[in-house]
Amino acid sequence: AGALSFVFNHLLTQLQFKLVAGAGYPASGVNVTSLVIKQQKTPATLDLNTSSLTYTTKDLTLSGTFPILTAGSTINNYPMVKSGEALTVAVTTSDGGTYPESTISVTTEVGKSHLITLTFTPKEITSSISVTAWQTGGTGSSTLQ
Repeated sequence: AGALSFVFNHLLTQLQFKLVAGAGYPASGVNVTSLVIKQQKTPATLDLNTSSLTYTTKDLTLSGTFPILTAGSTINNYPMVKSGEALTVAVTTSDGGTYPESTISVTTEVGKSHLITLTFTPKEITSSISVTAWQTGGTGSSTLQ
């Protein structure tokens, strides 16, 4: 009985959101209270023998008090979704502002984390994308007898 090793691969795409107050928007004091990622495919089941995922489609809602700052602030909840899908968000702010569905132009990739910067202006939200590395987690081991 030799030593066993486990290899884990990311099968999904991680989304990170950064909120920035753009020109003419209050530098602080306004928060995002709801960010809805429209119609995303999220894992329903994983077949461990084949590493295949089946998905369910639903809106993903990030609710809380997420500040919109000139320097930017990051929402520390990173949803994971199927890669290659269209990405549309709708946002509500604490001052009663609603930003209807905005399409984010990005091609998501398996195993990659995408930082989506949402820049708020008095009239609209603009977005930009960058790919960030996932951090390596700790290692694990087990002795099986």
